Amino acid sequence: MLTSLKGILKVARRRGLIVQNPAEDVTIDKRRAEGVRLVEEEGENAPIPSKDDIRLMLAKSVELWDLTRVVEGRWVAGKGRTRRIVLVPWRPLLVTAIFTGMRASELRGLRWPSVDIQAGVIRVRERADRYQKLGPPKSKAGRRDIPLAPMVINTLREWRLVCPVTELDLVFPSEAGGILLHTNLLRQGFHTLLKACELMGAKDTEPPYPFHSLRHAAASLFIEQGWTPKKVQTVMGHSSVQVTFDVYGHLFPSPDDDRAAMEQLQARLLG
Repeated sequence: MLTSLKGILKVARRRGLIVQNPAEDVTIDKRRAEGVRLVEEEGENAPIPSKDDIRLMLAKSVELWDLTRVVEGRWVAGKGRTRRIVLVPWRPLLVTAIFTGMRASELRGLRWPSVDIQAGVIRVRERADRYQKLGPPKSKAGRRDIPLAPMVINTLREWRLVCPVTELDLVFPSEAGGILLHTNLLRQGFHTLLKACELMGAKDTEPPYPFHSLRHAAASLFIEQGWTPKKVQTVMGHSSVQVTFDVYGHLFPSPDDDRAAMEQLQARLLG
């Protein structure tokens, strides 16, 4: 914002609308500006789903989707109606999103060589952009290893058995075997789940939770588990711990909690 203001005032002075640019000598901290941009990209205003809603999403994803479905095609003389099996990636994708906090672009660009089911870890090394192209994460911090919950491990192990081998070896390929469109991820996957959970009306176009809320859900679970800010920063792929605090600072224990804990510690020791 400050950069834009300086530019506006510079043009105004050039046109003679003001005598002096009051922001001319103001220095912009590029690192801070980058941090603000990253906080905005983190969808700071996206609400964090309640635990009840998270449980509901996980349960409904199992009810809603099998990993495969049969699609009937057109009638062929002498053969009857054709049928084909279509893979349905939505349940494994959404379970992975909820427990890892991965960005939509990282999930769309995830490849099987980056998934170590045996070790229980996903190594984020690539992302898919809006043009369906694979590339490295936007920042060095985006390259990270994410530990997996048992539900994710079991779901991915099951999915691996039916997932077709594609040219890019994608974990969550499109029906055609390419990179998923972000719009399809939302409409066919996430929004369908929200409607099944009755968290979104059948005719609603704006969901109560954007997809980024699943990332916030994961972070809130990490913090509740007692992870340090540094560990949350690393697993979430934030460029600095300041970004972590800017987005999730309100979820970390307060100094009052620390004082209460010390009082309990003393009471247990001294009675």
